Amino acid sequence: MRILFAASVLVLAGCGASTPPPPKSASSGSEVSAPPPEKRAAAERDVLGPLDEAVPPAPASCTPGEPLPARESCDGALNLLASAVTASEPSAALASLERCSEFEPGLIRALRAELGPVECGDVLVASVVGEGAKDEVSRGVRELLLAYGISARLRRLAHELPGAPQDRKKAAIVQFLEQEVFPWAKREAVALERLARKGSELRGYARGIAAVEAGMADMRFVNLVREVPLPEEMLADEEVREVYYSSLEEALDARKNRGRDASLVGLIELERAGVVFDARVHLARDLLVQVFGGSRLKAIDSLLIPKAQAPSPAAAAEAIASSVPSPYLPLLLGDARVTGLLLTAASARGIPAGWDQALPADLSESERLTLAWTRFHKGRTYFRSSDFVAAADLAKTITESSPLLSEAQLIRALGAALATGPNGPVELMRRGSFVGLSLGSSEALEQIARGTGPLAGAAAFNLAYLRGLVLPPGAALDWRQIATQFRDAEKKLGPGLSLAARPTEEVDARARASDAAQTAAATSDAIQSSSRAKN
Repeated sequence: MRILFAASVLVLAGCGASTPPPPKSASSGSEVSAPPPEKRAAAERDVLGPLDEAVPPAPASCTPGEPLPARESCDGALNLLASAVTASEPSAALASLERCSEFEPGLIRALRAELGPVECGDVLVASVVGEGAKDEVSRGVRELLLAYGISARLRRLAHELPGAPQDRKKAAIVQFLEQEVFPWAKREAVALERLARKGSELRGYARGIAAVEAGMADMRFVNLVREVPLPEEMLADEEVREVYYSSLEEALDARKNRGRDASLVGLIELERAGVVFDARVHLARDLLVQVFGGSRLKAIDSLLIPKAQAPSPAAAAEAIASSVPSPYLPLLLGDARVTGLLLTAASARGIPAGWDQALPADLSESERLTLAWTRFHKGRTYFRSSDFVAAADLAKTITESSPLLSEAQLIRALGAALATGPNGPVELMRRGSFVGLSLGSSEALEQIARGTGPLAGAAAFNLAYLRGLVLPPGAALDWRQIATQFRDAEKKLGPGLSLAARPTEEVDARARASDAAQTAAATSDAIQSSSRAKN
């Protein structure tokens, strides 16, 4: 038994130590951000190397990319681009636009990789940035293409353990570890290290893409190792089993922390680029919560807010803005004037960095409210108190006579309540919990909740929910008050109200009221038992 235990800890410790955490440096506030890229060995030109033996090949459904075609002018290039990015399969539809001289060489190939299956990225970009490819793209586009190639390979790593034997006796499991798991773990760790290091040399959005994928691969690896089977002898002994799993988590700490740090560096880069609604961001947040069981990174996703009204694109630029990630908009639209329509269209994915710093003076109240909600969503996605404050400031520009006032008041109230929270995922992960923290001002939220307006139920729910996040379990009286607030929310959440969280908000409020009441009762019982014991 001790041989098995020692062998398991050795392989796990080796996997955890094989790849160092990504470099970090302090930035303004309490965040940790990636430093400038490391110096390159030779010229700035870099290539996507051959496929590592540990990385599974791309799926057969992936379409290999051809070398870039000869360049020529395309009539109505923006209209063609708008049609392609809104097609059912945008990556394939974009292929014919790679020849268009209106777009920087290789940029459309990068967009194809962005909008296509992540796991296909390397076979799509290899003909442009792989070994032997012509040097015909700028450094910025090259880094984007490399990021998609690296990300594709990282996405295909760490998905499945070697098949375990049916025999779960000690000898069979030890043999399985030595002959299957150990070599597999070493191959995966080496491949992950190479890819993560290459990704760390990139900049900005490209670096963010690669870092998030590296972090997710590390965290998938952690979950896989947790699934390594134990022999029947260990499973039958509760004490040995507990010691094993405790030591297992300790041995995995280095790998977990590395995955966390890479994911956080990636999230910071994506946030800086203005990315909000993005599949890789949500996957990374899910894995961080899964691997770090106590993480509250997604805690305020449950807040009830009105559903965003998707704008109808009025022109090609708006259609493009609503369909591609925010970092691409300045590259694709060039010197296009940033109008209210363009900003609200971009809000479907996120506002590009800088676009929300000098807003047009002729923004309508509807456009300002949309931008306020977009900033609020950004704050919720990355847990940034500064974004909640900025959203509230935008909402303050809505006039008292506006039909949009109730929504603006809710943004302002939530911004005030969240203004003193963590400012970014790094600070949140460092704190580990909200318990013991205080909310900002909840007076405005309380006022809306006490009223009879259309968002009174949402405000009551949000007030009770936020108070529950920061409340210690031992505060019985406060938990009873929270239960009452949830019951009040249930009564006010009408079936016709269109909210963005879930379709059964009133049922959720009822369940949360019951949970809060049970917590209050359990706390009271514990306090009374403790008091009797002292007497």
